[in-house]
Amino acid sequence: MKYAPHAIFALIVVTLLVGQRFGFVWAGGNGYIPQRTVAIVGSDATYQRGQTISTKAGEREKLSVAAVLIALDENTTLTIENAQDGKVSVKLSRGRLYASGPLTVTTNFTSTTIASGAISVVNYDFLETVTVAPLGTSAMVTTKGSAPIDIQKPVNVHETPPVSIIKTPFDTNAASVADFYHYATE
Repeated sequence: MKYAPHAIFALIVVTLLVGQRFGFVWAGGNGYIPQRTVAIVGSDATYQRGQTISTKAGEREKLSVAAVLIALDENTTLTIENAQDGKVSVKLSRGRLYASGPLTVTTNFTSTTIASGAISVVNYDFLETVTVAPLGTSAMVTTKGSAPIDIQKPVNVHETPPVSIIKTPFDTNAASVADFYHYATE
């Protein structure tokens, strides 16, 4: 009986910690938030969190998850990291994407988040460089080991040491990419 208060206290602490870990509302969490299915627009194909979508030469895809639309250009590899409403996150291993809606795009060492609007991210994996182009919005860009930077203009991020972020010209009507951006926005 002498140790009963200590045992009850320890049991309460452990219960709250376990509840918080699994997101139970009574423990201060948000409760269960289901993962959405990622659908290929115009197809019956679907993907789940953790799956990778790759396009080949001459192939493009449009994806839809919650309120986010993502277009992938040819020779692009994308992994779905999170497909929850309001928390959509993808990893762009290589290639070009255009997206509209709240989204986080990660590459090897860079994370880019937009709350609304549209963005284009191009991962030149062979150059270890990422181009981030917010289109009519602002984006938060974070590189490994640095503070987030709010950008409104396109930038190139060199991801490996020495890490650099420099402004770059970006034109969605350039001859080499105009077809993709037309496809992405139609």
